[in-house]
Amino acid sequence: MKDVKIVLLKSGDPTVFPPVCSDTMKSLKDAVCEIAAIYRDSASFTYEEIEAASEEGRHIVTINGRRLEELVPIPDPSKYCGMACAGCGGGGSGTEGDVVEGPHCAGIYRNIPESVLRLAVKKEIFG
Repeated sequence: MKDVKIVLLKSGDPTVFPPVCSDTMKSLKDAVCEIAAIYRDSASFTYEEIEAASEEGRHIVTINGRRLEELVPIPDPSKYCGMACAGCGGGGSGTEGDVVEGPHCAGIYRNIPESVLRLAVKKEIFG
């Protein structure tokens, strides 16, 4: 049985909203509990929230020490998003959606879609 430790590094900024899964509107903790129930025969889960100053004041999720973006890379927005920032070739400048956009496309999830979290956990457990 594999040990899976999911850690939320919470932004130290009190103006940043608590993390909510953007596709299901569940709290991250509730989503992790449901995922743990699904994989209870394959893995043992630990969930922890740590108050930490994270980059750009955003929340960061790690699974066994690996960032969510490392397990589930963000697709190249220039291939699908007409609103992509100038750094992606789309010419826009916004920060809409679940992916952080900016002059150099930071490549981090702005929100945490539960579907991405589930896929990341599945990759961590089964490779």
